[in-house]
Amino acid sequence: MFKKPVRKLLGSALIAATMFGAASANAEVSFEGQTITVVIPFKEGGGTSRVFRFFQPYLSKYLPGNPVVQLQNIPGGGTIKGANFFHNNQNPDGTFLFATSSSVNIQQATGNDLAEFDLSEYRPVMSLATTTHWFTRSDLASGPNDISGLQARELSLFPFKTASSADLFHLWIYDKLGINARPIPGLSTSAGFQSFLRGELQMASQGTSGFLSKVVPEIDAGNAVQFMTLGVLQADGSVAHPSYSSDAITFPEMYEKVNGMPLEGEDLEAFKVIAADDKEDALKKQSKELVRYIPVVGKEEIRRSRDMHWLRIDRYYSSDETFEGDNTTKENIEGLGSSLSTFGEMEVPSENPQVAFQPIMCQHCNHAPCETVCPVAATSHSAEGQNHMAYNRCVGTRYCANNCPYKVRRFNWFQYSDNDKFDFNMNDDYGKMVLNPDVVVRSRGVIEKCSMCIQKIQEIKLNAKKAGERVIDENAQTACSSACPTNAIVFGDVNDDKHKVQALKKDPRAYKLLEHLNTDPSVFYQTKIRNKA
Repeated sequence: MFKKPVRKLLGSALIAATMFGAASANAEVSFEGQTITVVIPFKEGGGTSRVFRFFQPYLSKYLPGNPVVQLQNIPGGGTIKGANFFHNNQNPDGTFLFATSSSVNIQQATGNDLAEFDLSEYRPVMSLATTTHWFTRSDLASGPNDISGLQARELSLFPFKTASSADLFHLWIYDKLGINARPIPGLSTSAGFQSFLRGELQMASQGTSGFLSKVVPEIDAGNAVQFMTLGVLQADGSVAHPSYSSDAITFPEMYEKVNGMPLEGEDLEAFKVIAADDKEDALKKQSKELVRYIPVVGKEEIRRSRDMHWLRIDRYYSSDETFEGDNTTKENIEGLGSSLSTFGEMEVPSENPQVAFQPIMCQHCNHAPCETVCPVAATSHSAEGQNHMAYNRCVGTRYCANNCPYKVRRFNWFQYSDNDKFDFNMNDDYGKMVLNPDVVVRSRGVIEKCSMCIQKIQEIKLNAKKAGERVIDENAQTACSSACPTNAIVFGDVNDDKHKVQALKKDPRAYKLLEHLNTDPSVFYQTKIRNKA
């Protein structure tokens, strides 16, 4: 059936074993005295890893010859590292297997250049009938199987891990159902569910285990409504309802309800890619359909809030009517037991909360924790107090992002230039002429952050040097300080006593973020004064 030797495949949510099935049916096959290795491209403690640790003793007990079954976790690159390892170290004798889920399929479907594996070469023999369930807030649905409240909203928010994960298919699902959905990236399944419970998101999804343990109690309490399940794709192409959620409408049924026509053609093939990992032909056919949902910078993507940002705006909500009330509540905590309950109560916003906004960029710390952990010295400190990035030196370890207490470093997942799939005037010589030659076009796989517009500062210094004059601080402005209409952001030389920024620093209202960590940021803020009279 296949030109290349069949590689053995094990799947967590959708696919399982190969040689196992042949061994049980053929008495001559025995794994006695052998060790079977199952490669899992996820970290220990993850959902897929937990599933196979549950099955591990049973595989050893029921496989012919009672072999030793060991699990090898090889995480990294959104399943790429483990999948490539299996691909390059295949063993067709049935003792080297691969545990996978839909995340692996998405990597191939989106045409990831780093993926060396080809799922069409693998032979699935066992699958676990798990599926995805979508739910919304009870105030947005009149009952189960209702999405009219979501369709009527101008924008519905939902959690989103990364563009390289299996979350991509959610964008396709919402598009086909007429839901104007905006993903909130960086949220894990657990964090997304908590955001949903707090009322920050309008909808979310869970797999089978999470749905039964977390969502069903919320549905019973009247806080959530299940409006759809993906359904379980059968061998004959039909879609069955999960036995534990037989009343829930499946995606094909919801598709027909919304569009007035059955799921067929290219949409049906795309659904097969999502619902069954063993549909290699459909996977290849729909790779282009899924690719268009990969977030990249461009006008259309900016409208969808899929952008790489160096300056973010944090929002803080009061639990009491005012932040002063929050401070009073916090100061009246007595003992550990009181703190646990009180802090939990403070996570719930009031009916009319006070809101505070705070811009967060790279703080350009004088004792920067990011600089000490970079193994290639790609980030360093300048004599002027700036935290620099040498993009050509960065190898993308992301140690600096993990060590940054302000979480202001971003990993670049996207190839902006020389990418024929996304032509933003950066793929030819004429188009590249409009780019700013003073700003480096970063490649995929490096850490990016606010550079405090170093190119502007260098230009002003060079112009002053040519003219034989001193640098005038007022001429040195960052992009954010020059664009802010209320002058809420001020940039200048903090060592210049005559500059406005020096007076702002000496103001009693001035403070630094997380000052107790001794990072000594170069960026400082001022306490906002509110007139309550």
